[in-house]
Amino acid sequence: MDKYIGKKLDGRYEITELIGIGGMADVYKAVDLMEDNKVVAVKILKSEFADNDDFVRRFRNESKAIAVLSHPNIVKIYDVGFSDKIQFIVMEYIDGITLKEFMEQQGVLKWKDTVHFIIQILRALQHAHDRGIVHRDIKPQNIMLFPDGTIKVMDFGIARFAREEGKTISDKAIGSVHYISPEQARGDITDEKSDIYSVGVMMYEMLTGVKPFDADTPVAVAVMHMQNAPRPPRQINDTIPEGLEAIVLRAMQKDASKRYQSASEMIKDIEEFKRNPSIVFEYNLPAGEEEKTQYFRKPDAVQAVTEEEIPAGPRFKDPEPEKKAQKKEVRKTKTAKPQKQKIQEPEYDEDDDYDEDDYEDDDFNEDTEVSKSSYFVVALTAIAAAVIIIAVVFITIVILKNFGGSTDTEEMVNLVGYDYQECKSTYAQYFDLVVDQEKYDSEIPQGCIISHTPKAGTPIIVGNTQVKAVVSKGPQMVIVPNVYSLEPNTATSMLKGAGLNVSIVMQNSDIDKNTVIETDPPRNAEAEIGSTVLMYVSLGPEIYDVVMPNVVGTKKAEAVATLEGMGFTVQLQAEDSAEEEDTVISQSIPALTEDGESNVVSPDQTVVLTYSSGKLPTAEVSITFAVPDNLKGKAIFNAYVNGNIAGTISVDNIAYVSTISVPVEGTDTQKVVLEAADSKGDTNIIGEYTIDFTAQTVTELKFDKDLLRQMFGVPGETTTVTQPIGGGSFSDPYDPNLDGNGGYDDWWNSIINAY
Repeated sequence: MDKYIGKKLDGRYEITELIGIGGMADVYKAVDLMEDNKVVAVKILKSEFADNDDFVRRFRNESKAIAVLSHPNIVKIYDVGFSDKIQFIVMEYIDGITLKEFMEQQGVLKWKDTVHFIIQILRALQHAHDRGIVHRDIKPQNIMLFPDGTIKVMDFGIARFAREEGKTISDKAIGSVHYISPEQARGDITDEKSDIYSVGVMMYEMLTGVKPFDADTPVAVAVMHMQNAPRPPRQINDTIPEGLEAIVLRAMQKDASKRYQSASEMIKDIEEFKRNPSIVFEYNLPAGEEEKTQYFRKPDAVQAVTEEEIPAGPRFKDPEPEKKAQKKEVRKTKTAKPQKQKIQEPEYDEDDDYDEDDYEDDDFNEDTEVSKSSYFVVALTAIAAAVIIIAVVFITIVILKNFGGSTDTEEMVNLVGYDYQECKSTYAQYFDLVVDQEKYDSEIPQGCIISHTPKAGTPIIVGNTQVKAVVSKGPQMVIVPNVYSLEPNTATSMLKGAGLNVSIVMQNSDIDKNTVIETDPPRNAEAEIGSTVLMYVSLGPEIYDVVMPNVVGTKKAEAVATLEGMGFTVQLQAEDSAEEEDTVISQSIPALTEDGESNVVSPDQTVVLTYSSGKLPTAEVSITFAVPDNLKGKAIFNAYVNGNIAGTISVDNIAYVSTISVPVEGTDTQKVVLEAADSKGDTNIIGEYTIDFTAQTVTELKFDKDLLRQMFGVPGETTTVTQPIGGGSFSDPYDPNLDGNGGYDDWWNSIINAY
C-alpha cells in the first residue's frame, strides 16, 4: 500500500487514493478537512528527488507559476507545503479526461470542436503570458476536458517566468518532442511564441488525426521541427476550411517572428474565422518547403490486415528426407507473432495526465547542440551491429543443435494470435491441438489463440504431444441502450449499467437543451463491454452574438420583452429612486464598451435590470448637540418629521455624557423638530433643524440649552428661562399643564401643527 494513503498533510489534507504517477511527482486524491471535506488533488514530490536541487527548484517553480494565475481555464492552486521531509502542492481536483484521450476516441475532431477547445487554451495561455509565465510543455496530455466541454490547462512543471532569460545546466527538460517548438529543440531562449507553436501542432493533430512530424527517434522528430515544413492539413483532410488551415500554418512557422505574436492575436483570427468560415487569410507556405519531407496519411479507421500483410504461420522442419536435405544449408526460422488487426502510429510520448517530467524519451536537451545528433546515430549504429553479431552467434548455435540432434523433438512454436482451426490443420502431424477453454478477449480476434500449453520454446515430442489452447471468443458485446432524449445523468446510469463507459460531448442542436441527442455507437447497436460510448448532449440551438441594446429609461415590461426576444435571461430588482415607478435605471451588461463602441455579446447569459420602486431612497442622518454642564437624570430625545417620530434615543443619566446624537431617518429635505422628555414624562421642544437626507447635511435653526438646564438642572442652581415662541409669559416652567397665551403647551402645539 502507498505510504501516503490515509495520511494527513499539515493535519488538514487526508490522502484517499493515488490518481496519477509522474516522473517527478505523484498525484493523490484527498479531502480538505477544514473545508467541509472538499475534494482536492495533492501533488507530492517523490522522496527520491527531495535532495535533488534541480527537481526541488522545478517543483517550486510550478507552485510559483500557478499561484499567480487565476483563470477559469487554468487549474487552481489552493495551498503549498515545503519542508525537509515533504514538498506538495494542493490543487483543484479535476474530474474529466485528457484532451489526448478524447482525441484518441474521436480520431479526427470536427473543426467546430477544435476551435471551441483551442480558444479556451489560448485564453488560458494569454492570462499566463500577461503575467510573464511561459508554459513550455503544451500538449494534449496536459489539457483536461470536462463533460460540458470546458478546458483546463495544467502541469506548469517546467514553466518559466519570461523575464528569466538565463539558462542553467539544470534546465534540460523543455517539453514533449512531438509538440516542441524549433527554438526549444535548438536549446534557445523560449517565450510565449513557443507556446503558440505547440498550440498550432495540437490544432494540426486535432484536425487531421496525425501529428505533423513523426520519426523513429525523438532526436529525428526534433530535427524535423527545426528543418521540415509540415504537410498542409487540407492535403490530409480536405474538409478543413481554408482559413483554418492558414491559422494552423501561421502558428507553426519556424521563424518565431512570423508566427502569431500573442495568444490574443491568434484568438482574433479564429474569432474572425468563426464569424465567416469561408474567409481566406493572406498566408502562403514558403515556396518549395512542402517538398522537403514525404508524408503518409493515417488511416481514417481501423483497417483489417490483408492476407499479404499477415506473416506466414510458424513452421516446423519438414520431416521428409528430401526436404531435410534441402534445408541443411538453411536455418529453420521462427516467424514473428501475428500482427494485431489494426494499424497504429508509433508513440514516443507515454506521459500520463500528470507525468510532466519523464523526459528520457520525449524531451530534447537544451544544452546539447543539434549537431551532436550525429554522434547519437553513430552510437546507435554500433549498438545495432553488436546486437546483430550476437544474434548470428545464437543462430549458429541453434542451427547446430537442430541439425545435429535428435529428430524426435522440436521446440514448440508460438501460436498466439493465429487462427485455431488453421493451426490445428497445419500442425496435425506435429502435435494434437485441442481447445482447453474459450474466453472473451478484446485484443485477440474471435477464433484465434490467446495462449497455449506447452508454451513457445518448450521441447515437445513430435507426433506425441497434446497442446491445449485458450481460444478467443472475441470481445464481449452488449446492446447499446436507447437513451435518446433522456437527461444526461439518467442516460449515463443506463449506459454504465450495461457495462459501458461514457464520454459526454456537448453540441448545439434543435433538440431540447440538456437532453441526449444520440450516441456513438448508436442505440441498439452492439458495443464491446468496457468500451466508451460517446454521448452527445444538446446545448440548444447555436447562439450568435448580438449588439447589446440600451434599455435604461424604458419601462421594465418593455425592457424585458426586448431582451428576452433576443435570447437573454432577465432578472429584475427594485431600488428606491426619484425616477418614475417601474422605470429601468440600470442594466448589468452595458450597451457600450469602455471605448464607446457597440457592445457585441452572446445572448446566452443573464441581464440584471434595476428599476425604480417609485419611492425616494431613505437615509439616516444624526442630530448631534453638546450637553450643558451640571445636568442629571434620565432623558429621552425624539425627532419629529411631519409630526411623526423619525428617530429617538434614551440616556440613562445625562450627567455622564458630553454629547448626544439622535439618529433620524427620512427622504429628500425635511424640517425636523427635536423634543426632550424627562423621567417624569414632561416634554419640551428644544431644537429645530433642516436636514438634507440626500446630501446627509444638518442645518440648526434653533437649539435651547437653557430649556435643557431647566428640565435637567441640579436643584438650587440658577437657570435662565427663555421666552417661548409666540411671546407671552409663564410663572412655573416645570408645570406640564401650563396653558394660555405664550404657555409651553401652546408653543408645543404651534410647532407640531406647523410641521
